[in-house]
Amino acid sequence: MEIFISYCNDTDGLKFARKAKKLFATRGIDAWVWKDDASYTEYLFTEISQKIVNRQALLALVTNGTKDSDAQKDEWSTAKSAGRLVVSMIRNGIERPSELIGRRCADFNESNFEENCKEIADDLLAESKIQITQSKLREKTDIRLYKEAISINARQESLTPNIIEEFNKEVWDGYLSDTVIRDNTLIKSIGENDDTNGYIAVIMNSFRDLSDINAKNYYWKPYFNQMGRAIAMGELTLLQGSIDKQIDDCNGKIELGKENIEIVQEEIGRLLKSGSAPTSILVPTKLLPLFFKFFGMQIRWDRGRSVLAIGDKVMLNLLWVSSETGLNKVMIIQKSAVEWSIMRNPDTGFALTLAIGLRLYPDKVSLLAGTIVKCEIKNSDAISVISVVG
Repeated sequence: MEIFISYCNDTDGLKFARKAKKLFATRGIDAWVWKDDASYTEYLFTEISQKIVNRQALLALVTNGTKDSDAQKDEWSTAKSAGRLVVSMIRNGIERPSELIGRRCADFNESNFEENCKEIADDLLAESKIQITQSKLREKTDIRLYKEAISINARQESLTPNIIEEFNKEVWDGYLSDTVIRDNTLIKSIGENDDTNGYIAVIMNSFRDLSDINAKNYYWKPYFNQMGRAIAMGELTLLQGSIDKQIDDCNGKIELGKENIEIVQEEIGRLLKSGSAPTSILVPTKLLPLFFKFFGMQIRWDRGRSVLAIGDKVMLNLLWVSSETGLNKVMIIQKSAVEWSIMRNPDTGFALTLAIGLRLYPDKVSLLAGTIVKCEIKNSDAISVISVVG
């Protein structure tokens, strides 16, 4: 996992940022601290922005100078705009900034910084574990995901009712806020007698202490919300992987050193001329500065989404894709070219299966979220894939 550490350049800021970096390393997390890690080979603001959007999470270290640091608050805003997980550690005695309300937070001082930092690290690792597993699905009664959910949900007697309601709501809200499938593929729900070969289970699960789950001083909404977002990220990874396996790259490629981004416009034009008008474009976040440099005012905000306008009539959903999905290609897609089949939960009828309750250990709460889907390319001529090198 990779994380960006946001700190104020005051007496405490850099000191604790460096401590956090070392502690995260013991948990296998790569942390980036601009004072030590910036290359200084390009405009510093650009490098910092790229690091934020290309990493999975941001840790906001709040010290005395934070309240007057517009640069640090800009970093938080960039992370939130890019859909990155934001967590914070706040020096004892300092009021939590309004920008961080509702985010996972831990207080710290000199004596407990190491303990609390490692706890934050463990939480981040738990939230980032997305399991995408192949399942041989013959009958709905044999599906492991549904069986596990029934078993977990049957043991909720030790949980407070509000935490169950909060879990279900926040996971759904997080999923719906980040899923790209609904607007960018052709959705199909399978019936009782449909062939289920080739379906994939996208699952996220974790264990938390029962005492923490029920504690009044813990704020779990961001954690539950992130579980839903993780499922959406797993879906996106599956979509990209399916396209990459079945569609050959086009003849041209984007070379970062040459900044030859015009090939994107050429491929969009080619699809338009062929009658396969594209509706979406998936772009690695490392191309963000180059895209804005080339397309400029063609990148707009329309009805709550980022779009790329081509002429007066064509607008493509513009989806910035983090490096954590493994995408290093631009993918231009017509919605009808990809069929996304969903095996709905047989008990609820919903696309997501959710469960919270006790399972293996009496003092641990099992949290489970997942969906069972299949991605099929129906029209390869309506998709263009452009590789990125350099």
